Parts: sequence; C-alpha cells; structure tokens
Amino acid sequence: MDKSLPFSTSHTGAIIRDAQPDDLPHIVSLWRETLKEHVNAESDYYQINDQALKFYFNMLYRIRDTPDHYLRVVVINEYVVAFLYGYMRYLPPVFKSDKQAYISDITVQKEFRSKGIGRLLLSDFANWAKKHFANSISLNVHVANASAIEFYEKLGLKKQMYVMRAPLSKILPHLDYDPDEIP
Repeated sequence: MDKSLPFSTSHTGAIIRDAQPDDLPHIVSLWRETLKEHVNAESDYYQINDQALKFYFNMLYRIRDTPDHYLRVVVINEYVVAFLYGYMRYLPPVFKSDKQAYISDITVQKEFRSKGIGRLLLSDFANWAKKHFANSISLNVHVANASAIEFYEKLGLKKQMYVMRAPLSKILPHLDYDPDEIP
C-alpha cells in the first residue's frame, strides 16, 4: 500500500462522475504533476507558477457546467485519482465532419496508471462525444510521453500531424529577416 494514499492502488472501486467545485483543487494538483513532466521535457517552453495554476482552476470552474465541455473525474474511496477535460470543436466545412471531440487534458495519478482508469475515462468521453454527434476524437500528446502515445495508439488513435515550434530568436536568423526592409 502506498503510504501517501489512504487506500491500496489495486482497489477496483473506481467511480467516474462529473467534477464538482470541491474536486477542482485535486484536478489542478494532478494537472500540475503532468505539467512537471512537460517542464522536464521542454523547460524552455513550459513553466509552472501560481498564475498558471490559478488560471487553470478558474477556467475549469467556468466551463464545468457548459454543455459543450466535458470535465469528469475518477474517484476511489472519495479520492480523485484521475480526470479528463475535453470539449467539442466546431470545424470549417473543409473537413468531412464539422464536429470533433477534443481532449485537452487527461491525467491519471501515477500510482493508478496501467489499471484501466485512462481507458475508463476515454470510454466515457467517447460516449459523451457520440451523444454530441462528433465523428472523431483528437488530442495532443507530448512527443516525450512514449507510454501515453502507445496507450492512445492501442485505442486506435493515429499520429496525424506534427506540432513544430521554436523561439523566434532561433527562427529569424534562418530567414534573413530585417524588419527595416519590409515595404
């Protein structure tokens, strides 16, 4: 038994439910742990600070009861061990389907990974998406998160695009950019 948790991590009494206002501090704490992984992988891009945590808390508080947003938690013995935040995206007509369900954040506490909780959340989200007439689910996953990529691929998600970025200070020298030469 993990001494930091009030129960065994092999417990199977997981309950999935809508997030309540009292859950938000736990959700933000879980999100912070995920953000740490992003900072470790890409410290020149990500940062953790009180302003970011407060922003995320306030954003979740505002959207939690809106019909096109999904915010649910997995609870074991009244302890929030995972959450998924997603929403409906409305796409332009260049796409065959104009509605897509997007997973913004999904986090399972480390002690509960590989126990079916992520699959439980994704199954619930897929059912929610179907009820909202979405034809697909999309998400972004950090390239350094190999276990998450493997998990999503096992569920049928496929790599579709690469997100590429760099600070302007690294890009501009390659472009021979001179702002004084622009007419």
